[in-house]
Amino acid sequence: LTCPDSTQCIFIISCSADGSVDRMVRKIVRNLRNSTDDNAASENKPKVAIALLGHARCENSANQMKDTIFGNGRKFLNAVVGLLKAAASDNSKDELSSVENLEVQVELEGPDSPGGFDEWIKRIVQ
Repeated sequence: LTCPDSTQCIFIISCSADGSVDRMVRKIVRNLRNSTDDNAASENKPKVAIALLGHARCENSANQMKDTIFGNGRKFLNAVVGLLKAAASDNSKDELSSVENLEVQVELEGPDSPGGFDEWIKRIVQ
């Protein structure tokens, strides 16, 4: 994993009400977990931002099903964090790359709601 110093990756993942995500997200998670790249060490620490956009239409369902809705998105997040930890060189293990994440129910909250998508994206691009 070789990245320029200023690399910033933003992933926006749509998580349906039943927890399903696009098959490419599941495929990437599987590939990241099976990845054993010995040449992955990197001195650079890319910034990674992952937004998980849930699509529950009822607040009660959103609260009760939160773990189900965001489950596959969280697997993607964990796989990326695992890759970044593996890629960190020995002398920078304590200084892991910056990983920002957001979980929001877009059907219930507008992008301009407090702590919502707009605030999150402004914070990470600064």
